[in-house]
Amino acid sequence: MDIFSNFFVDPLFTKSCTQREVNAVDSENSKNLISDGRRRWQILKSLADDKHHFSKFSTGNRITLPACVDEGNADSNDNEKKDMKHPLEDILKDISNDGNLDEDLAELVRATLLAFHVRHYRPHNMTAVMIGPQTLDELEEWALPRFGLIPDRWLMNKKNGDKDVNNNDTSEKWKAIQIAAAKLVEEASSDAPPVSDKETVEHNSAFRPELQGGKWPVILTTKPIQSVRKLVLFFPLPPVLNLDQSATSGELQCETVLLFDLSYLVLTHLPLSIISLVWI
Repeated sequence: MDIFSNFFVDPLFTKSCTQREVNAVDSENSKNLISDGRRRWQILKSLADDKHHFSKFSTGNRITLPACVDEGNADSNDNEKKDMKHPLEDILKDISNDGNLDEDLAELVRATLLAFHVRHYRPHNMTAVMIGPQTLDELEEWALPRFGLIPDRWLMNKKNGDKDVNNNDTSEKWKAIQIAAAKLVEEASSDAPPVSDKETVEHNSAFRPELQGGKWPVILTTKPIQSVRKLVLFFPLPPVLNLDQSATSGELQCETVLLFDLSYLVLTHLPLSIISLVWI
């Protein structure tokens, strides 16, 4: 419990730790490159409205997260990285003027990680749950001295004029990178689409006929890596939060029956082994 609570009370966020995590993200993305499901998912994203959050890259790699500077261990991703201008370079154009762009990009990624932690890992955004055979008083006695020490760093920084009170690096460049990272995180915090059970929230679908050539349905044929024949049907549906429970279950039940009827008709005409029905 001491170890777990200190992840939130006093996390290290060292440079080497950040680089190892980026390497782990890159390895996971490399694994996805040969996954037929992930490849189809990325094709679907390419059809979506490019202004919609669904169209964004959903994982990441060493190119999108340039937190590693390994001069002697360049791979294909690093070569591709050097051949293209990274979007974060525009943020650093007035900061990185000493020729250390790769190092500054890595610093910006780490600064953004720190800013994200400060902005969102706040006590009022967290809930600690403890379960055990002990009494409630005993569990509370264990929890409060540990999780009660989690500081509200975002509020502390605001009181100190947006100065990171927990950082020892006082160089002007690092301060400028911190400010740029905090701005990125603040903008991203309001980037998520509105979610509400009220009808006043307009549904902005990522898929509309005018975006996909003017007519539906859109049929895509992809060549799989594995030996598989699979039909995947996607039906973009508006939110159902504003419907009462009985209406929601009834309407979705009708949709399910309709889709399975459609699947049956397809199965009678095509020699398919798998049918997948997905709602988005």
